[in-house]
Amino acid sequence: MSAPIDAWQEVLDFWFGAPGSPEFNTERNLWFTKSAATDQAIEHAFGALHARAIGGQLNAWAEAPASACALIVLLDQFSRNLYRDDARAFAGDAQALALARRMVDTGAERRLPTEQSSRVVYAGRST
Repeated sequence: MSAPIDAWQEVLDFWFGAPGSPEFNTERNLWFTKSAATDQAIEHAFGALHARAIGGQLNAWAEAPASACALIVLLDQFSRNLYRDDARAFAGDAQALALARRMVDTGAERRLPTEQSSRVVYAGRST
C-alpha cells in the first residue's frame, strides 16, 4: 500500500511552513524548541507515516527532491520528536543520512527552497 501522494507535501508544510505562508522558507522555532505539544502534533498527524518510513515503505519518495526532503524529515527529525529520550529517536538516522548524502552528491538538494535545502545538507553532515 502506498502513501497518498500529498502525504509528503503535508510533512513539508508542517515542518517548513506551507508555500505562501509567513513561515515558508524561514527558520522555525519548532526545529529547536523541545515541546510536548509539537511532539503530540507530530504523533497525531504523522505517527503512522513515520512507522512506514522506518519500515522502508516510503522509499519511492527518494526519487524526487521534495518528497525525498520529506522522507528525511520523517526519518531524522520526526523520529526525535516521536521518541524523545529513547534510543528509537535515532532509528531512522542511517536511512536519512544515506538519502541526504545522495541528494547532496547529485545536487538534488539545490532544487529545493533554501531552508529545505539547508536542512538536507545539515542532515547529510550530522545525522
